[in-house]
Amino acid sequence: MEITNDRFQSKVSEISGKYTLDVSGVVAKMMKIPVLAENIQKEAEITQDAIELIDIPEKNLRGTTIIGVKDLIGTVAARNLNKGVQISFADVKKPMLVKRNDMVQAIYQMKNMEIKTLAIAQQDGAVNQVITLKNFDSGKVFEAKVS
Repeated sequence: MEITNDRFQSKVSEISGKYTLDVSGVVAKMMKIPVLAENIQKEAEITQDAIELIDIPEKNLRGTTIIGVKDLIGTVAARNLNKGVQISFADVKKPMLVKRNDMVQAIYQMKNMEIKTLAIAQQDGAVNQVITLKNFDSGKVFEAKVS
């Protein structure tokens, strides 16, 4: 078999050698990527059960395609998503743990002290996002990281 520029050529024959056939084709390096097993709606959470792995030619992989299952699990669809197609990081987002106007507990920790207060979220927030809160008692506005 001869391989040149991602193409191959070969001769195939049956055991007696009486019949031969010229065969040629394209060689493509394949890659397994996670895709959805079913269509999902915007804001639906993506779970392990919603994911399947498919093989695609590496040259067809888009630069923003998610290639790790762990990068998909626990995210939510940013738009309606179809089964069996490449998913980009723009297609998913972290779930919002805090919604605007939610009552939350803000905790400020120092070396040997912890201060807790009730606050009202002024915006939605996902894990590790910094959002604005309003102290429930004083009305003062401050920022905090969602955890």
